[in-house]
Amino acid sequence: MNKLKFLLPLFLVLLVISSCSKKISLSGTIKNAAPNSRIEISDESGVGHLPIINVGLDNTGKFNTEFEAPRDGMYIISLNGKTTFVYLKQGQNLSFTADATTFPEKITFTGDAKNNNEFLSATREFFVKYSSGINLKDVLQKPEQSFISELKKIQSDLEKNINTNAAKYKADEAVKQYSLIDLQSTFLTVIAQYNMQKNILAGGVGTMSPALTAYEKALDKDPDAYMKSHSSYRNYRLQKLMPEFQKYAEKLPAEQQKDVLTVFKNFLATKKDISSTIKDYLLAFVVTNTGLGSASTDENFAQAKKIIQEDIKDESIKQDLTKLFVVVKGPEKNKALALKDLQDKNGKAATIATNNKPTLVLFYTGWAPGVKEQIVPVAKQAANFMQNKVNYAFVSFDDNVNAFKASTKLFDGIAGNHYWVSSGINGATAKDLGIYSFKLPSYIVLDAKGNVISNMASSLNDVPLIQSIEKATGLQLLQPAPQQTAPGTMPVQGQDSQQNVEPQPNTTAQPKTGAAE
Repeated sequence: MNKLKFLLPLFLVLLVISSCSKKISLSGTIKNAAPNSRIEISDESGVGHLPIINVGLDNTGKFNTEFEAPRDGMYIISLNGKTTFVYLKQGQNLSFTADATTFPEKITFTGDAKNNNEFLSATREFFVKYSSGINLKDVLQKPEQSFISELKKIQSDLEKNINTNAAKYKADEAVKQYSLIDLQSTFLTVIAQYNMQKNILAGGVGTMSPALTAYEKALDKDPDAYMKSHSSYRNYRLQKLMPEFQKYAEKLPAEQQKDVLTVFKNFLATKKDISSTIKDYLLAFVVTNTGLGSASTDENFAQAKKIIQEDIKDESIKQDLTKLFVVVKGPEKNKALALKDLQDKNGKAATIATNNKPTLVLFYTGWAPGVKEQIVPVAKQAANFMQNKVNYAFVSFDDNVNAFKASTKLFDGIAGNHYWVSSGINGATAKDLGIYSFKLPSYIVLDAKGNVISNMASSLNDVPLIQSIEKATGLQLLQPAPQQTAPGTMPVQGQDSQQNVEPQPNTTAQPKTGAAE
């Protein structure tokens, strides 16, 4: 009895801990998967849609891992570039089997996430079949009253299916409501398209008719909540504002119009009828698509960073955008490269050796596509040209030490030091560097003291990366104008042949907004 008294409080503590767990268990089997296939999970409602977990399959197609989910809601699951959506609650286990040849159309779910995701699959299947019989172009050309009647009929049919499937599969109320809101967002977008088309024909921006306004209001019941959880709703709000924004921008001098980010920020400031939450998400969307592009200059980044800090109020959005800064630019310049769990080939803790020379660092994994066929030949070419003026450091994010040792053999014949980040692609070090599957392989340049002197680059073709090497070494690598290299080749002098060096797109899905590509 005394023993039971002792164990009871412990049991209650464990019960509370387990019930509050944010971790989701992910397991299953993918049949007929190609070598190096990976499964990746991303948060659909986040601003950047950055991957949360990336896991490989064993030689039988099995996978087993766990990850911490930031919230209950919709997540993107991808396999070899094919994506679908799953609804997950913190603390659940998601287990599924599929065939790589039919993914994501056919998935068998098990575990306590089964009911919600069977509901989503059945609803999605019905929607695809139902929409195949609808000609949206014809619907958009109908007179207004006929358009509204047709849209309401479609809405009724689809909502009926959602409610029927929710009861059949015993789906949670939250996932049913999510599906209904997603449907409403789709219809709001169609209404915005219809109104825009009508205004174009009338020769102006114009206002929405009372009938369309009433229908829109009936669908748009909780704008702030929809904005936080549904990317489809964000797309609707942006599309709805575009005609008015274009009219606003056209009144500005041509030189000012080029600064889209600042113009959009100033435009939002004039919209007193839009909440701070909606403004934050819309501004974040424009920041990720104009201020954080891979071709953005340091000035663009500085401007975007200033707007994020001064004009966006939501702290979670600020955090997501800060992560995207690192993804696009890489680690902060003029500081040492921080790699907390770096090991050498002998398994000993290490730091990247510079030998008092600039160092070209290649981040990679053995499973990233194109390493052997495209990256290695160019690495050899560059090493031969730069010879002893630049060190090579090959930094692997492979899943385990055996995979690391196997991947080092890809670079046989190239002088350089090999390192392994033992926490892998899902660890804190990778996140600190902005390294995700879609960023592999990536390059960065260190000076003779080991400080970062370049932005992260996905190719040795990257001109700013080459310029950083030139500045550090005195070498001239770029072809003098007007001579040009063939597309996809490294623009170095003295080469006898041109070789394709652009890495192929990764097989895992990239962030849906395109923010960090």
